[in-house]
Amino acid sequence: SVATLVSFGGLLWSLSSGWVIPTGGGAQRQVPGLLLWVAIAFSVVSMWLTHLLGRRLVPINYDRFRYEADFRYGLVRFRDNVEAVALSRGEAVERIGALDRFRSVVDVFLQLIRAELQLSILTGTLGRLSSLVPFLLAAPSYFNGLVTLGLIVQTRVAYDQVSGALSWFVNAYREIARWRANIERLAAFTDVMDATARDLARAEIQVATGPEEIRLVDVRLEAPGGRVLLDRASAVVGAGQRVAVLGPPG
Repeated sequence: SVATLVSFGGLLWSLSSGWVIPTGGGAQRQVPGLLLWVAIAFSVVSMWLTHLLGRRLVPINYDRFRYEADFRYGLVRFRDNVEAVALSRGEAVERIGALDRFRSVVDVFLQLIRAELQLSILTGTLGRLSSLVPFLLAAPSYFNGLVTLGLIVQTRVAYDQVSGALSWFVNAYREIARWRANIERLAAFTDVMDATARDLARAEIQVATGPEEIRLVDVRLEAPGGRVLLDRASAVVGAGQRVAVLGPPG
């Protein structure tokens, strides 16, 4: 896009510098590089409108990645714990959770489709208007015999190239939105990892190398609801020993 802008920008400047615009009352005015300034102004307005309408693609794509990850994680977790689910007869609960997560995926996809449809209508309309700009500006001068049809055609070709180069942001906005959503999700993941590391550091958990055995002294385990699962458990497991931990599901 930069190479195209540099190549055709000078050509458009020279071609449109010879344009004479009637201003009424028989007066005429000549603006150096008229269509180059028009292309730049039109591209700035197009970028502003595209960002105004398309910026919600970033949070939608962020939610899309999050809901898809939640759905995949739920399926993997169910597969890894299918025996425990079957023993505790939790199929109905798992089905409800899976359907809720899948419904979130469908809802965010519908939001994404609507947002991209509106953005496509806007960018398509801007593209059509951009191709008409040279003719609309040239019409008064042409009908007053101030410019030739050949000059208009040459200028329009150069204008299309310059306008296409300046419209890179508009045409690539979807990819930019997906890229930014990915970056924000990775940044959030990094923040969570850093916060977890700080929490562990404050908890004064120490990892030390000791003898080749696991020693439990008065261990107490509680379920999230407060139910005591294990109390005052003590044991020593040496290297190479085989130990089975038995208990009811859950």
